[in-house]
Amino acid sequence: MSNAHYRWIAGLVGAIAMAAVAQADPIDPAHIPADARWVVHVDMDAARQTAAWKELYHRLGTDQDFQAFLLELEEVFNARFPEDLHDVTVCGSRLGDADSVVLVHATIDRKQIENRLAGLAGYSSTPRGKYSVLSWSDSGKPKFGGFVTDSLFMVGQNKEKVNTQFDVLAGKAPSLRVDAAMPRATKSACTVFVAGDALVKNRPAADNPWLGKIKSAWLTIAEEREETLVKLTVGAIDVSTAMQLKEAAEGLRDTLKTSATPKDAKPITKKLAEVTNAAQIGQLENNVAVQCRVPNKIMPELIDEALTVARKK
Repeated sequence: MSNAHYRWIAGLVGAIAMAAVAQADPIDPAHIPADARWVVHVDMDAARQTAAWKELYHRLGTDQDFQAFLLELEEVFNARFPEDLHDVTVCGSRLGDADSVVLVHATIDRKQIENRLAGLAGYSSTPRGKYSVLSWSDSGKPKFGGFVTDSLFMVGQNKEKVNTQFDVLAGKAPSLRVDAAMPRATKSACTVFVAGDALVKNRPAADNPWLGKIKSAWLTIAEEREETLVKLTVGAIDVSTAMQLKEAAEGLRDTLKTSATPKDAKPITKKLAEVTNAAQIGQLENNVAVQCRVPNKIMPELIDEALTVARKK
């Protein structure tokens, strides 16, 4: 798989995070290693039913690289994409690192995949409990992974991370501990978790003193009637900090409103200001919650803007 295809995976996960807005099962922390500092979980079964996904997929369908990527996936896995893709979980111990592990739940041809991997350079299979850790070479780079079930496959570039993920799923290694900021909603189709210490690592405290006061941040996206509900819950180190974070969020909302006031302000800026102006910002003890409702009718414009930015990078 080419580097361009891996970039499409990263971009698609980000785009899905905007578009996934239907009912879905919540993320299960028991399946995530204890050292995970960030997690993204997307329920594609839910996302495919939404108008936002249909808008996004229509646009991606005109990109030749993306279509070539899908054809390669279908041939390798003997599956239809995205129809046979059910959900994806990506987690890592550092932001931006290459040691993340991807868990893919999909209706795929396990035997065909194992046979293909067995024919690649550097292939090996090592027992680990009831599982088998597979390794192979992809464009000269080692890859590790294996099947948890016939429809759940994991892959990563770091052998120890993959081994740990297998142990967590087998109940032999500790899983992620969560705090009160973790969302309890059952309708989230996309859930993102970032630990506070991951935000400040390798960043001088002077750059943003707020980051050192955050314990965790959880983002969820769901659909309620004809609106997309986006909720960010931030866990602070104490009540006083939570109050300050709430005031800062209110200040940011006012700033965006002001930036949309000039007649020459971009239409997308005005729409975002309209959405954030109606945002609800609340505080409960150490936690600050920001909730925005985005009318589904403006999703096409937001998706166009997101794709434009992604393609410039």
